[in-house]
Amino acid sequence: MLPRLETGIPGFDVVSGGGLPRGRATLVSGEAGAAKTVFAAQFLAEGVRRGQPAVFVSLEEPAEELRANLSTLGWPIAEWEREELWSFVDASPVVVGDTAEAFSDYSLETLSAQIGRAVDATGAVRLAIDSLDAVLLRYAETEIVRGQLRRLVAELRRLGLTVVLTAESPEGEPRLTMTGVGQFVADNVVVLRNRLEGERRRRTVEVLKMRGAGHRGGEHPFTVQPGRGVVVLPGRGDRPLPLPASDRVSLGTAQLDELCGGGAYRGSVVLAAGPPASGKTLLAAAFAAAGPPTLFVALDQTREQVVHATCAAGYRLDEAERAGKLRFLRVRPEAPEELLATVQHAADELRPARIVLDGLGAVQRTATRVVFEELVRGLEAVLRSSSATCLVTTTTQPLLGSPVDLDPELLAAADCILLLRHQDLGHRLARTVTVLGMRGGANGQAVRELQIGSSGLRLAPVTPAG
Repeated sequence: MLPRLETGIPGFDVVSGGGLPRGRATLVSGEAGAAKTVFAAQFLAEGVRRGQPAVFVSLEEPAEELRANLSTLGWPIAEWEREELWSFVDASPVVVGDTAEAFSDYSLETLSAQIGRAVDATGAVRLAIDSLDAVLLRYAETEIVRGQLRRLVAELRRLGLTVVLTAESPEGEPRLTMTGVGQFVADNVVVLRNRLEGERRRRTVEVLKMRGAGHRGGEHPFTVQPGRGVVVLPGRGDRPLPLPASDRVSLGTAQLDELCGGGAYRGSVVLAAGPPASGKTLLAAAFAAAGPPTLFVALDQTREQVVHATCAAGYRLDEAERAGKLRFLRVRPEAPEELLATVQHAADELRPARIVLDGLGAVQRTATRVVFEELVRGLEAVLRSSSATCLVTTTTQPLLGSPVDLDPELLAAADCILLLRHQDLGHRLARTVTVLGMRGGANGQAVRELQIGSSGLRLAPVTPAG
């Protein structure tokens, strides 16, 4: 098996089978805005963190601009430069000069010499060239440029470098690069896509080729986050997921615990589904208050709205927050990839005993079915990997009667399903709850009325019209 260098890109090393093969060249291709430069720089930054100096060859942006842009991702590049752990080879003034003469005397042999000096000065192990198009598009003869590029890559490999080459691909076309050359000189090919689907962009990464090394096929969604860079989002099959434990934890009320046969299994995922105003957020507040520390992710309401809506029922989530027992996390529902990456990062950082995702229906209303189900699979992986007991709430339609729009992927992800409804009793409208299904526990239990008072939620038998 080929030795690998870890990329430092969360999730990518799972997809690629352990990182990029050591001592080989990887082409990272993608449309404009697909995060190719960030990907390349992140690979280098991880190397510096591991004591592997790096060289960044810039053929388009001046080094000064790159240094400033990349610093927003939390990498102290200027400090690394002073310590001779990172070096820029800035060829952008020559390559993108306004006149043909500025480029006429420049060749890939000249570039190779510049790189050699930077490698000698730093002892570099990792190298990135961004972007090949700045050079390749200047050559009319494809065979000439392919030969020169092959010689450059061979020289870099001879130096023992693991190389990332970036190149832009034409949007909506099958070609991996503008010139059609880059993929023929690289050992591995990674494709970053930035497609417009409906009214929003969706980024995915695919390991198209990894010569002599195993990897996962298909496209995998990713996002770019401030302070973190590229984050490849998890899927259900990325790693074995832990099963719920055999012991139980309280859902927040003794009557609901009894309805579920003793509470929720620790480490399980509980889905509470119901129409608007059926008590989902109050149920989430009761669950959150039953056993800190809790991560409370609000999707359909602001933190202030959640605190206000639950305070009258006796749940002081603001006090729990001040005491460090609860942490609110507000994520935009119209950004599913950001939601998944943010929840994963917060769960890893806080290591909560409980996680609440309140208002997942807000995501479902704005996302395509493919994106929503992709999100659900990723959320299941994140929630189960956290070992926390999780409660997810979602909105159903219609307001009265049985729900007609519960997503099958969401149902499959849950260990326990609580169905909340408005029930017309003739003389009044009651909120009710029942256990629709529970793996390894109570199923098809009786319907109970969900009553809300100043001391919290309680369940009671449903009183029919007399």
